[in-house]
Amino acid sequence: MSGTQRLGVLLLLALAFAAGWSLSRRVPPSGESPLPAQPGSATAAPVESPEAKTAASVPRGGDGGGAPPQLAATPSPPSGRIGARDLSGFELLEEEQDLFSILQLIFDLIRSRDFARADQAIQRTLDGLNGGKIDSPLWKGAASVPPTLLRLFQEDAESSMEYLLHLARAETLPVLLKDLLHEVLEGEMGTLLLGLNDGRLDPWVAELVPYYRERIAGWSRSTYSDREVVRSLGLIPTEEAALVLVDLRSWAASNLKLDLIQALATNGTAPARAALREWGQEETNRRFRRAIDDALRLLEP
Repeated sequence: MSGTQRLGVLLLLALAFAAGWSLSRRVPPSGESPLPAQPGSATAAPVESPEAKTAASVPRGGDGGGAPPQLAATPSPPSGRIGARDLSGFELLEEEQDLFSILQLIFDLIRSRDFARADQAIQRTLDGLNGGKIDSPLWKGAASVPPTLLRLFQEDAESSMEYLLHLARAETLPVLLKDLLHEVLEGEMGTLLLGLNDGRLDPWVAELVPYYRERIAGWSRSTYSDREVVRSLGLIPTEEAALVLVDLRSWAASNLKLDLIQALATNGTAPARAALREWGQEETNRRFRRAIDDALRLLEP
């Protein structure tokens, strides 16, 4: 597994749990970031918190009240550098192989909405993990890194989603950042991220529909489709997402149809239900028709 994939998987895991869960410990904020301004960051306008665009959907369970589940606090890593205020510079952290403090720096930048410099820090980290300076065996599959990322992400899940939107809206992205974005939004962990959203991040999640629509527009309708994108669209509870899924029905391959039925059922908005009713009247495959009938029975008792 490449360094990009390793960091991508770790960031995905953190994103997924941060979207819906909250940990009990908090990390003290760092001082001013030591990373100097550099060219080569993503080109995009600053992301503002979008207004909610969600429509009625399948109930998420319960009334949404009460505090979210609490996870046990994660012990601090042995280095004790997370939250340190005396970071002397990114290059020094690389030389010391202090990945924890590098991650702290990245999340400090994201929380402060300094996305251009966060781009630079992530690029340098990915470069370091891909044959660069961050080459210590200490970080090869280290079990201590994912819980550290969880603790950092939980401090401000909204800023983390804003950062994803910043990348998704960028006109141009460096190769490593583009690869990271694709891993986050188009892989299994991206689906998990959206699935763990309990509704609090709906306004930001809804803003991902244009990204997915553009990705689908680039598919070859005869040879390729990505079931994780279909599943992710189903987990965005808006009519706009449902309409993108409805458009897929006319040309989706048979091996994608069940995923499409499931996505429409999960979306649950009025266009999704209407599409399932029409589909059920025309479908001749008994397995697909049963899935549609069960979905409509649960959606329209």
